[in-house]
Amino acid sequence: MPMSWTSLAPPDPFVETSAGRSPFRVRDLLALSDLVASLEGCGG
Repeated sequence: MPMSWTSLAPPDPFVETSAGRSPFRVRDLLALSDLVASLEGCGG
């Protein structure tokens, strides 16, 4: 079981800094953007 699934993991700096104001991380949005772009390139 990954430690990040437990209360033993250190606090995530993004979560602490955002204080619940944003459900998304920049790196996750960039990964999503890359995924959408690759799907668009497939003709889908």
